[in-house]
Amino acid sequence: MKAKAALWLKDWDTTLEQVEEIEKSGHFDLIALNEVFNAGDLNHKEALMVQQWSKNPGGNLSNATPKGNYYAAYFIAQYRTEIGGTAEYACSYDNWGYTYGRCLPSPYLFSLYDKAKDKRYQEYYIHQYKNTTDKNITYGSATVKPGDYFPLYKNGSINKNVYPGCIKYGDKWTRTASETRSYKDVIVYRLAESYIMAAEAALMKNDQTLAKYYFNKTWERAGNDKFTGVLTMKDIMDEQARELSFEGDRWYFLKRLGILIEQIKAYAGDPEIPASILGRNNLPANPHFVRWPIPEAEVINMGAENFPQNIGYK
Repeated sequence: MKAKAALWLKDWDTTLEQVEEIEKSGHFDLIALNEVFNAGDLNHKEALMVQQWSKNPGGNLSNATPKGNYYAAYFIAQYRTEIGGTAEYACSYDNWGYTYGRCLPSPYLFSLYDKAKDKRYQEYYIHQYKNTTDKNITYGSATVKPGDYFPLYKNGSINKNVYPGCIKYGDKWTRTASETRSYKDVIVYRLAESYIMAAEAALMKNDQTLAKYYFNKTWERAGNDKFTGVLTMKDIMDEQARELSFEGDRWYFLKRLGILIEQIKAYAGDPEIPASILGRNNLPANPHFVRWPIPEAEVINMGAENFPQNIGYK
């Protein structure tokens, strides 16, 4: 947390010192890519801070009937809509269980991966959904047989119900396939993020050797050839997206760099799904949205003269 705060202050030395302390502590290490999110209990060597969930009292949102989180459902498309029937019939572990389809990867994100080498392209996402029933399913003008995958296009248009999803929060361990809530742990901070922050700090100090040392930690772990060229901020920005997608930091990362609006204007959503690209116009037209409004009660308690509302809000 101190290393991340130092980046906002452009205190590159503190960021590097903090990451070096983490690295040399002996408590943490990068693990195999296919093990980072592949369990209900994520207290492993790469995890620095874990939000821990369980069905036991104190491990969820209720001390009565357990109420877990919805992370496992948010990032997988609503494939069950195409299968139909009850949740028990429509949902399966093959497709990562029950889903809400709230936030899905964009073509821009996928364009950043070397699909032939970078293992994250497969390990972090589900790209196709299977007909796990024993019946043929009518799919527009096509038919999807049992065991076959639903095509992305339906009657010539992208079908958002079978859009690729992120499986970092996918849960086959703490819930049934048809259960909406999850009790899988959520990683808040992990070593991979620390290394990417250190690469940025070293680059800002014009230390190419150290920057590439940290950059290659996640880059090579993913199966890419060692990076030996001249590292740029664009390289780090792209690696941050490839490694940390859907982990909750991209907005703040781009905001800190001062390029949030231009990135959204250029790349948000999928152009073939008009409703997904509204942010391309909405945020540039309302630039104050880069900061959230401060709750009125907090402004009153602190005193508006000491703690004014963010610009653009009343």
